[in-house]
Amino acid sequence: MNTNPLLSVLIITYNHEKFIGKALDSALGQKTNFDYEIVIGEDCSTDKTRQILLEYKKKYPRKVKLVLQEKNVGPNENFIDTYMACTGKYIAMLEGDDYWTNANKLQTQVDFLESNTGFVIHCHDVERVFDDDCIDAPIIAREKVLKEISDIRDLVNGNFIFTASCVFIKNVKEFPVWFAGSMLTDWLLWLLTTEHGGKILYSKEKMAAYRIHAGGIYSTNNSMSYAKQLEINEGIIFQIENQIQYFNEPYLKEAFKKNLLLKVNKLRILALQNADYKTARPMAAKLIMLAVKQNTNFKIILSAALSYGFPRMHSKYLMKKKDASVAEIEA
Repeated sequence: MNTNPLLSVLIITYNHEKFIGKALDSALGQKTNFDYEIVIGEDCSTDKTRQILLEYKKKYPRKVKLVLQEKNVGPNENFIDTYMACTGKYIAMLEGDDYWTNANKLQTQVDFLESNTGFVIHCHDVERVFDDDCIDAPIIAREKVLKEISDIRDLVNGNFIFTASCVFIKNVKEFPVWFAGSMLTDWLLWLLTTEHGGKILYSKEKMAAYRIHAGGIYSTNNSMSYAKQLEINEGIIFQIENQIQYFNEPYLKEAFKKNLLLKVNKLRILALQNADYKTARPMAAKLIMLAVKQNTNFKIILSAALSYGFPRMHSKYLMKKKDASVAEIEA
């Protein structure tokens, strides 16, 4: 007899001492007519996060399963290990600094997926909760009006799913070897989940809280150092280049190629605005190659050529427009 739970709550956490208790309480407080487990990957936090988790494990030994890393492996490796430890048919994602606000969330989402076999993901809107000094922080992407029903053709242009909102079928058996080096791993997970078909349902109901705080990875772009912005953008480019090679459908490859051009252009301008010619020149060369292949706007090619041939002069011009978007600069 199969004794696996119907659903696994997947939580990855690192230095979430301040938040992890609320996240776990919101998961433990779910009202369901099915069994579910809570699988938590803890990545050698330097605060009391692990101690708190051990206390929850002691209190809820049959419900809580811990994946305790012996050394800090980073969020991607921690995620893979935790994902593989999940035994449910479905997975509900919840990061250690977010929490759920509706006790019927899991029941609602699983009921839908069980009754609608053409769907592989159910997600919803979230509340934004500002902590620390982030009251004026910009909201990350996914603010546009979303379609109720979508699929990978919509997802290919960018992530619109908040992690804490998502329940999905566990159909990824193995992750690409380059997954661990990727930056937008939640977006990649949704792409892999919908790769072979299956629709996404989006609900306007807010059943989770997305916490924006100083320790969040993408919450405070305005205060992020150039080195960190460089790391993130290089990671995104690395991921998209690998996605072009990995996914076989021609329409996916074309969409990723267009996305790659935009990201390379963004990094070129960012580097010039920070007088980083070592990064700007190779990005300009890459941009020219991509733009010619895609037969794109001649102005972008001309701008890239100027960046490559006269980076210092172009840098001075762009530094005056440091707050301008790529679209404004290239217009």
